Amino acid sequence: MSTDDSDRNPTEIELRAFVGPRAAHYWRRWRWYIENGKQGAGGLWPPLLFNLIWFLYRRMYREVWVPVAMFVSVGIIQGAVEGIIEVRRGVRFTTPKLLDTLINICLGLATSWVGSYLYLRKFRNAVKIARQTSPTPESALEALRQAGGTSRLAAGIGIAVMVALFLLGLLLTDASAG
Repeated sequence: MSTDDSDRNPTEIELRAFVGPRAAHYWRRWRWYIENGKQGAGGLWPPLLFNLIWFLYRRMYREVWVPVAMFVSVGIIQGAVEGIIEVRRGVRFTTPKLLDTLINICLGLATSWVGSYLYLRKFRNAVKIARQTSPTPESALEALRQAGGTSRLAAGIGIAVMVALFLLGLLLTDASAG
C-alpha cells in the first residue's frame, strides 16, 4: 500500500478486522473520534466492569500495566494517608467506607476511559503499521486480524491470578488477625 494511505483515518472495515465480532459496538463508540482525528476515546463499559481482565481479553498485554500502576499508586497513597492519620491521632485508622467506595468508583471510571483510549491507540498504531508493511489491502486486513482479536486464555489466566491473590490476601489477613 502507498505511504499516503497510512495517514488517512482508519476505516470501519479495518476496525472489524482488528476487533472481531464486537466491532460494531466499538465503531459506534469511536466513530466520531476516528472520523474527526481526535485522540480521546470516551469511556467503555467492559473495562469499567472487568478492569484488568478486559485488557488481557483484548490482548493489551503492555497496556494492562497502566491500570495496575493506577491501582497500586492509589493504594499506596491511601495507605500513606491512613498511616499519617494514625500517627497523628495515636489510634488505628481506616478510610471510611463511603470514601473508599468513591475511590473505587473513580478508579473504575478512570480505567474505563484509559482502557478505551489505549485500545483505540493500539488500533490506530496497528492500522498504520499494517498499511505501511502490507503489499495489498487484503494482507493489511489480515495483519490487523493478527494484531487484534481476543484471548480467552489470557483472560482466564488473569482471573486465576486474581483469585489466587484474593485467597492469599484472605490467608494473610487471617494470619495477622490471629
